[in-house]
Formats: sequence, structure tokens, C-alpha cells
Amino acid sequence: MLKNGLLIGLCVCLLSVLGGGVYYIIKLQKSIDQLSGQQQLLQEGITKVQSISASKRELESFASSLGLNLETIRKDLKGVDGRLSLVGSAVAKIEGRIEINKPSSNIVAHDPPPQPKDCKLCDIYSYTANTQKYPLNIWQLPVGEISFDASKNNPWSLEQYPLNIELALVLSEDKYSKTTAYGMMVVRRTDKSDLKMVLPIDMKILSINKPEKKWHWWAPHLDLSLDNNFRAQLTPYKFGVSLGFSMCAYGRTLNDNSWRLARIGIGLDSSYTPNISVHPVQYNIGEWLPLLSDAWLSVGLTYNLDLGIVLSLGTTL
Repeated sequence: MLKNGLLIGLCVCLLSVLGGGVYYIIKLQKSIDQLSGQQQLLQEGITKVQSISASKRELESFASSLGLNLETIRKDLKGVDGRLSLVGSAVAKIEGRIEINKPSSNIVAHDPPPQPKDCKLCDIYSYTANTQKYPLNIWQLPVGEISFDASKNNPWSLEQYPLNIELALVLSEDKYSKTTAYGMMVVRRTDKSDLKMVLPIDMKILSINKPEKKWHWWAPHLDLSLDNNFRAQLTPYKFGVSLGFSMCAYGRTLNDNSWRLARIGIGLDSSYTPNISVHPVQYNIGEWLPLLSDAWLSVGLTYNLDLGIVLSLGTTL
């Protein structure tokens, strides 16, 4: 009975810990999801926003809502072997406003038109009987209206319609890591979204050049390799695996390498016999592979009671 009770208690404790862990992971994921896509005003004029992972269908739906034709952009990218990396939008809001009974900002005197003899100052153009209105347009898009009522002491009125200035942006990257941007800017009436105007825009993007490749004389790396061992005596060929350590590298950074030097490996062949190998040079053939970017090919010497040649293909740990 005591043994069963302890077992039940242990199971309850284990389930409690497991449940608490699951709850913490779910809560943490919710916090991450809330942060994703949340924008933050760093300072006036600079807004930071995090990207949100989306499926191909969601990306196309979002681009369509912005008025972008992704197929046109994809056809252009095929010529440079590029790929879409981001679709985004930015909207600058201009709030609408109405101001009435505004005085003139300036009065310019001029000679009045000829007046009838029986009237010293008559309203021959019916300005006091009618409110004069004049639309404000950006090209063909109405963005406001000015009105003038000569019967009032403060005759001016202004109505400014609310506007959105929308920027749709698509970024792509080609095989040489060169970024191309596709942009479209639209001014849209927020009270009448069908009233809009596409603006011509000038775009300029600058990207930081990747560092030049150079030798890094201390760039230690561990790798796991599949070995093909060839020997003159004993068993001519044996397959194996090895764990290797290299000290020098040539590339853009300590980890972005094209070549590595001085690899020393310790491994086992298919008969579980240990061996030591030395590889003077390793080359990253992953630079030319579409799916695997970290694949190291090397030829070296192996020793296991017999000297041989080893051909290895590995990846960095």
C-alpha cells in the first residue's frame, strides 16, 4: 500500500511539473505572437515593425489587398534568379478637419465693378445671397473644399477630407544577395476608399556590402563527416564516420567560410576500428548547392595500423 501510494504521489508530482511546463511554454508562445508584427515608435518619424511569418497564400492575399500583382514581380525576378523576401505596407494618415467662420488671412483692395446709380454698393454678383465654394484637388483626387460666405463677419470655411498615404513595398534578394525593391504609393480617401490616386515615386535603397573574404588564422570549428577510407593493405575500402576539428578558415566571417585548413579527425570505420585522419584543406561545396549550404569536402590521410587515403563529406556542428 505504501509503495503504491508513493508511486501515485510521484505520478501526480510529475504531471504537475509537466502541466506547469506546458502552461509556461504556451504563455511564452502567446507573448512571442503578441510581439510579432507589433510596431513601435522609436522616435518621431521612425517606426519599427517586426515581420510576421506567413504562408504563400497569405502573402498573395496581402499583396492583392495592397493592389500589387505578385506575378508581374515574380516574372521580373526570374531574370536575376531572385526570390521574394518581404511584402509590407506603410500608411501615413492625414486626419480630416472642418473649420468654419474663419476670417480672411489677407485682404487685397481693388477697384469695385461699376455700380447701379441708385445703389452706392450693391451685390451685383449675389455674393451675399450665395455661399461660394471651391474644391481642393490633388490632380483629380478631391481632398477638401473652401467656402466663402460674404454675409458673415468671418466668411471663410474649410473642409479637409481624411486621407491615407499608403506605401506598398516588396523586397527581393537574388543569388548574389543583391536586394531589389518594388514600391507603389497611393493616396486614398478614408471616407470613400474607392477614391484614390496612384502617385509616381522615386525610390533609392542602400544595402551594406558583405565583408570581403580573408584568412582567419584562428577560426576553430567542429564537424561530423562521413568517410570513405581507402588502404593499400588489409581491407582496401571501409566506410566510416569521424569527428573533426579545424583551426583556420578563409571566408567573409569566422563562420561564413569557403575553405578551412588543418583538420584533425578521430573516427570509426564500419568494423568499429578507430582511426586518426589529417586533412590539409576542406572546401565548402555547399556554396553551390541549393538546399545544403554547409557541406565540406576534403581529402586526407588516415591511419589505422595501415596508412590510407580518406575522402570525407561533412557538416559543421
